[in-house]
Amino acid sequence: MRISIFAYLLLNKKVLAYLYLLIVFMQVLNGQKQFTGSVIDQQGESVPYANVILKDATDSSYVKGISADSIGFFKCFLENGSLHFIEVSAIGFENKTIALIETQNHYEIKLDQAYYGMDEIKIQARRSLYELKEDRLVFNVGSIPTFGGDNALQVLQKSPGVQVNENGGTIGLNNKGQVLMMINDRIVRIPMNLLIAQLRSIPAENIERIEIIHQPPPKYDADNASGIIHIV
Repeated sequence: MRISIFAYLLLNKKVLAYLYLLIVFMQVLNGQKQFTGSVIDQQGESVPYANVILKDATDSSYVKGISADSIGFFKCFLENGSLHFIEVSAIGFENKTIALIETQNHYEIKLDQAYYGMDEIKIQARRSLYELKEDRLVFNVGSIPTFGGDNALQVLQKSPGVQVNENGGTIGLNNKGQVLMMINDRIVRIPMNLLIAQLRSIPAENIERIEIIHQPPPKYDADNASGIIHIV
């Protein structure tokens, strides 16, 4: 079978293009390492949408935040040779801190069930806490027992995909750009540090749900928001 010169050149251009993209990709990953993790409870069941915060081990400064998926799996990149640790949190569980080891690529993270000075919180159908809709993830905070003294900021810190950096005075969503904050259908247009202080003053039991909107409706285009966090 004979191949025309045009087809031969076209084929080789595609091959060269793929090789170029591969080289660029390897350059981006150069000096980086990927690690993965699985978040489970003490019974070995997956903990969906757990928040994972990566911090610098030298000064505990915030590096990035990621969210586990619906089966508790997550992955992250970090610089080779750097010292980091992760803080893992999920509603109904105690926070857990894990030091990252250079030679370890996967971590199985078991979370302990939380106690709030009363009865043990038992979440029989944990996945019912979340409703996955076309444009948002709804976190039904009111469907579980009281948080026993927690406030809105603490609940937000455990909400799927939400990264709260108190020292930096920022609230982010899946490491994207600007996030629009709403409380009871009203946009909150105050400095983020003041909003963080306001959230600390709201008791957790006053929250019915938190909506994580990844695709803001067109009416919010003027705000140039990459996502919306709506507290109800």
